[in-house]
Order: sequence, then C-alpha cells, then structure tokens
Amino acid sequence: MSTYIEVIGARHHNLKNITVKIPRRSFTVITGVSGSGKSTLAFDIIFVEGQRRYLESLPSYIRQFLKLYEQPEVDLVAGLPPTVAIEQRTSQAGPRTTVGTLTEIFHYLRLLYARASEPFCPECGEKLGFAHLETILAKLLERYTGKQALVLAPKVRRRKGFHRPVIERALKAGKALVRIDGHLREIPPVPDLSRYREHTIEVVIGEVVISKTAKGQLEVLLKEAFSEGQGEAVLLVEDEEIILNEKAFCERCRLSLPEPDPLLFSFNTKAGACPHCGGLGKIDEETCPFCQGTRLNKTARAFRLHGLDLGSLGELSIKEAIAFLEGLKFSGKKEMIARPIVREIVAKLGFLAEVGLSYLSLNRSGDTLSGGEAQRVRLAAQLGSNLTGVCYVLDEPTIGLHPRDNALLVKALYRLKEKGNTVIVVEHDEETMRAADWIIDLGPGGGKRGGQVLFAGPFPEIFKVEGSLTAKALKDPERYRLTSRERKPSLFLHLKGASARNLKNIDVDIPLGALVVVTGVSGAGKSSLVMEVLFENLKRLEKGLPLLHLRELKGTKNLRRTVVVDHTPIGRTPRSTPATYVGIMDHIRKLFAATPRARAKGFDASRFSFNLSEGRCPHCKGQGQLKVEMKFLPEVYIPCSVCRGARYNEETLTVRYKGKNIAEVLSMTMAEAYEFFKAVPNLAEPLKTLCDLGLDYLTLGQPSPSLSGGEAQRLKLASEFIKGKRGGTLFILDEPSTGLHPADVKKLLNLFHGLIEKGHTVLVIEHNLEIIKEADWVIDLGPEGGPRGGRLLFSGPVKDLLKGNTHTAYALKEFLKISPSPPVS
Repeated sequence: MSTYIEVIGARHHNLKNITVKIPRRSFTVITGVSGSGKSTLAFDIIFVEGQRRYLESLPSYIRQFLKLYEQPEVDLVAGLPPTVAIEQRTSQAGPRTTVGTLTEIFHYLRLLYARASEPFCPECGEKLGFAHLETILAKLLERYTGKQALVLAPKVRRRKGFHRPVIERALKAGKALVRIDGHLREIPPVPDLSRYREHTIEVVIGEVVISKTAKGQLEVLLKEAFSEGQGEAVLLVEDEEIILNEKAFCERCRLSLPEPDPLLFSFNTKAGACPHCGGLGKIDEETCPFCQGTRLNKTARAFRLHGLDLGSLGELSIKEAIAFLEGLKFSGKKEMIARPIVREIVAKLGFLAEVGLSYLSLNRSGDTLSGGEAQRVRLAAQLGSNLTGVCYVLDEPTIGLHPRDNALLVKALYRLKEKGNTVIVVEHDEETMRAADWIIDLGPGGGKRGGQVLFAGPFPEIFKVEGSLTAKALKDPERYRLTSRERKPSLFLHLKGASARNLKNIDVDIPLGALVVVTGVSGAGKSSLVMEVLFENLKRLEKGLPLLHLRELKGTKNLRRTVVVDHTPIGRTPRSTPATYVGIMDHIRKLFAATPRARAKGFDASRFSFNLSEGRCPHCKGQGQLKVEMKFLPEVYIPCSVCRGARYNEETLTVRYKGKNIAEVLSMTMAEAYEFFKAVPNLAEPLKTLCDLGLDYLTLGQPSPSLSGGEAQRLKLASEFIKGKRGGTLFILDEPSTGLHPADVKKLLNLFHGLIEKGHTVLVIEHNLEIIKEADWVIDLGPEGGPRGGRLLFSGPVKDLLKGNTHTAYALKEFLKISPSPPVS
C-alpha cells in the first residue's frame, strides 16, 4: 500500500500545475494566504476525487439520486483512500436538526427509553403499575356506560413491511375486520401494503355496548384482546380512542400508556412530536408552552429514567448528561439491555466533551450553532464512528475555539490519526501547525499570484523558506507584542441586566468610537450578549418594542445605525460580482459610455450592464457560462459558445477603454484594476481599499457564489468603508478572522482602524489573539461555557486584561511571551 497521497499535475482553479505528496496515516496542515489555493487542493481535488471514485463504482441508477462531482483538473491522484469532508457549513442544519440528531446520540437514547424507562401518568404524575382486569372494567363502566365500543388487539405498531402473515393469521382465526393505519377494512381480501411505509395494524376482536348486563361479554373480549395484544388493547368508543395497558394503568385518572417503541421518542415522527409546535420546540420564535421546548408530546414525556424524561435529559449540558447516565442503576433483564446502550451513549457524549463542547445541550438546535461548533459536532460524530483507513479533510476546525480549547481539538485530531486515518486540515492557527506531522504552504500570494507549493515538510523546516508569508509571520517579533492604539473612549452604551441564555443578569458598558473585542471560552455568552441582547434590542428600540432579556439600555442616541457584517453570501447568482456589490461597476460603465466609439454608436452606460438585454450575450443572458445537466453525470458549467465567457454581445465588445473591452476589464484582479484605473479617483480609491484588505487577488467580475464566507464578510466591510462618509455606525462582526492568514489579519485590522477614524465603532466577537492584542477595549466573559459561563470577568483596556488571570488573559500572556499565572475557573 502507498505511504503517500500523491497529487500530480494539479491545475484546478489557480493551482500552477503542482505536484505534492501527503503522508498517509499522518496529520497534515495545508496553509497559505487567502486565495492561495488551500481549499482547492484539499477539498476540490483530494476530497472530490475520493468521492468521485466511490460514486463511479455505484450503478448508474443509484448515481442519479446522489450529488455528483465534476472531475478536477489534475493528471493523477495516487494512493487516495476513501474521503470524508468536515466543512464549515452553518447553513446546512435545519430547525429540526439538533446536536443529538447530528451525532446520532438521540437514536441510542430513544432505544434506551423504549426498553428501560418507566411510565408515569401524564395527568397526575403518579407512577403507572399493573391493573387487574376487574379494575379496568369498573373504570370503563363508570365512564362509558351505554356507548357502543369496538375492542381491538394491537399487532403491529409503526413498522415497515407487507405484514401479510399477520392479517392471514387473523383471517384463519375467524376475524373479519382489521384497522390498518387508522382505517377499518374488511378481510378477505388481504390488502397489499407498501413495503417501505410504516404501518400500524390492529385486529378487531369484537363489538359490544358497554353496560352492566354486558360486563361478561366485555370481559371476554378484553381478555382476548390483552392476550393477542401482549397486554395491550384499544377501544374505539364513538370518536374517542382509548388505549388500555394492563401493565401501565393509572387508577386515579383512568388512563393507560401504550408500550413504548423508539419512534415514540422521536420529535420527527407523528408518534412523538408535540402536536402544537410540530416537533420544532418553538411557536412564532417563542418556546412552545405545551412541550416547554422539548419538542415531544405528552405521551413521550410520560416515560422517565430515574425521574427524567427524554426531553428534560436533552436540556442538560453534555457534562451533566454524562454524569446522569453514569449514575443510572438497572436490575435484571433491564440491566442486560440498558448497560451496552448507556456505554455507547456516554462514549459519544465524551467525544463532544473532548472537542470542547461540554457546555452544549443535546436539544440545542443545529441552526443556532456557530460554524466552528457545527464542525466540531461533526468531528465528534466521526470520532465515534470507529472508521479506519479514511482520509478526513477539515476546514479551519479552530474557528470558534478559544485558545484554551485548541489542545483539546488537536488531541481529537490525533485520535482520528491513531485509528489509522489520514487527517488533512486547512488551517492558519499556529498551535495547530506546530502540532502537525506535515505542513504544506501554498502561495506566494492569492488568486493569480498563488497556486504554488512553497514548502512541504515537517513544521520546523518552514522557517528556512524564503518568500513565504507564513514563515515571515511566524518569525515576525512584532506579531508577539501588544499593539493596541489605546484609544480612550468617552461615550458608552450602557446595558443593565443582560439575561439571555446563560448570561447572569450582567451590566456591561460598551465604548463607542473604539475597537471593542468580546472574548471568552466557547459557550461563555459572547454571541448571547452581542447578538441576542445588544443587537436584538437596538432593533426593538427602533420599532418601539419593549426590551427583551435586558432591563435597561442607555447611550443609543450616540448611534446613527447598526450593521451586522456576517459571512452570508453577497449574492446567489453569477450576475452578482464584487464590482457590482461595492458600487464600482457603475463608474466603469460610465467610463465606457464616455468613449468616442460608444458616443458615436449612441451607447449609454446601461449598454455595458450584463443584466440588461441590449448589451449582454443573448445566448447565456450575461452569465458567461451555461449549466449542462447530464443524466447519471454531474452537472457542469461550460463557457458560453457564443461569447466564450465574455458575457457581452459582439457589438458591445467593440468599445474599448485604454485598449481593453468591458469583458477584459472584468477579468482583471483588484490589484491589476487599481493600476489600470489609477488616474480615476472614483475607482482608484475603492480599489485600493479592496487591495489593502487583502482582496487584491479577486477579479472584478468573479461570481459571488464562488466567494468564501470570509471573503464575503470583508467585501461587505470594504463596501461600508467605501460608501460610508458619516460616522456613528456600530459595526458588529462575529469571528472576522475566519479564513484569514496572519498576513491578512493585519490588513483587516487596518480597515477596522480606518472605520474608527471615520467616527464608527467596531465591535468584534473573537478568539484570535492577534485581534485581541490590538483592541482598545476588551469585554471578557466566562469563566467557563454553558451554565458555568455568562459572567462579566473583565471590561477595560487590553493592557489591564494582562493583569488578570482569566483564560483569555492567560492565553494572551502566553502568546506575548509574558510569564503567565494559571487561570482561575
């Protein structure tokens, strides 16, 4: 077996025909500046080629139902094992996805509750026990005398299959009526059921009018029903369905619970979901008052393990859930069934704790997780899968992680490697690089100036490389110094009594006209404070609504507006480009319209828009490419055969400015465009801003869907910087260092300072120590995550933070090579 994955002659995207070796069964980090080709190598070539080879081994009939991948431009990828990608995907999880379902822990918990839980009355809360038939009869006579009743015996509950033998046995026993999926049907004939749908089948034992005189007949029917239904019977009385279970009956409330099965404990099934919120746990963004956010119906919540129903167990933190499950005691048959299930659940929960997520609850909705949290949840699921010989490809797993927790992550990645897997990580984090067995550094720049292998080998060797911005940043002594500009703010926003999620009713002052960084370990309450308290209440004040999770908010008169600059795409179609987004396209079109040839032909600025029919290519409608759908093969985009990707029609392309047509201008990088338009202030200034922000490698006409989340966030910031003349804006950013090389972090900080000099405020949620050390003001939350977080540990200038002993202070002192004292939790 090959000891290396060999990528030979890779020319995909901006890769310059590179050849590179990656050791198998090792931990490799691929690094380099933004746009250097890291994700292209790791995901578009290694991961995609592994997936493509697997899918090509499947029959064509199956392939039509699966996502197929385009073959990457590479001569050969040799020694490649099966691949699994764990990416930063914040938008994948829907509201029905939870931490418990993402990790499949809920599958095991449902089985545990179905086999080992105890039933309690959903009305009075008393434990349900065995009831004598005489007691059940007395309760039925008391409540339903004079009413017609059908007595049924449950035979199949929510099971897929044809189930012919069940119905045939009922027919042989002389039964003429069955209820299938809630509908009464006469037999014969034996109905043909769908094999792949879940079915519930009950056999009608007989019919009776409930009365004292017919008590004997009712008793006989119930005895037969209990015998056939293994202790369970169903009565249909007019429009009411009564479940009778002689093993789980409440004498006080005259009700029974059915025998539990795993589907009863799933909020994604009709059997288990709360009927009011449909298993979502929320109604109009408010916690469902009927299930208290647990998503389960009353019947499912009536089964408990040592006093705790599944919904309540799901609300515990991972750490609390481990302690609860380890403390469970069973006896007899239940011990034999439950013990291996509990062992598996505790192991899977342990993997979540191992990657620094012990503060999360299993009920936490997947769409509320940060990109880093979602990625680590998937990583924990892979740790529990026990696969070997697999190549795992990860995208910046340290995002969302406090430096305190980096060691936990590295340990988890080593666990994957030690199982015989290959781990490839796209990463900028220095600690992760130092822990890797192998480093691949791409560069030297981004875009057209990237795509070359500058270094491949063990980490210590990278310091010898000339021309590598990674090596330069790691050797730069300035990087390890406190660089705060120490602005002294005089205006503040005053928040009193912040109490969202785990925030402990805290009072926080946020300075204006400064670079403010909110720090703390994962789950400390940073996003809760900034997004759910501050931003949400600033919006509510604008609308005249009362404050939420906050007692008082003062100082807002000093703010003109608030802008959240996140990682969401700037556009979803190829017609959206950086040039259109930041507003420079209008100036470019006007320049072309002012040329002698355009004036002679009567072309105005609209002629040079690829969104309008008069100037664009009629074949591709200005997109420059066409999507080709092929059955059993991946859909591919090919350049338009008419305009060859230029987007415009021939007549429009005859107009030239300084020797170039509009399509050639749009194919320029920001850096090339800056040189080209240097004499045009309306274009030179914004283009310089984009270059200063490290986006010099992007092209003016690059389709927006091809931009990363970090690139989209920086484009939004640049747009605000370019357009925003007046001060008074509060910019809120969550982890803006995502996807940024240390060389690019410096450029981002320069933009922050530029915005502040214009009179704006920049408020950042961040773990990156290079941004924290540059802050004017730090708000540190903690001391831990989840219930043990939510307290204000420090608020003030960053130099004063270094006098403290919080986890953030400790990590910053270590980074700055200051002798740190251990943090206090």
